[in-house]
Amino acid sequence: MTQPAESTRREPNRIVVEAADQVHRSSKRLRQVRKNLHEPCTDQLALFDPEKQS
Repeated sequence: MTQPAESTRREPNRIVVEAADQVHRSSKRLRQVRKNLHEPCTDQLALFDPEKQS
């Protein structure tokens, strides 16, 4: 027999959780104008940052 879908809980996707956290944090800050457009923005999502790979 299969169990009902309610009883099986899956962990939320790590990438989705990190994206939601970053969006929530960035929405609290005031928008700032970037002086150098060639540098990455500090408010952009950094989900696939090579330095943070685990």
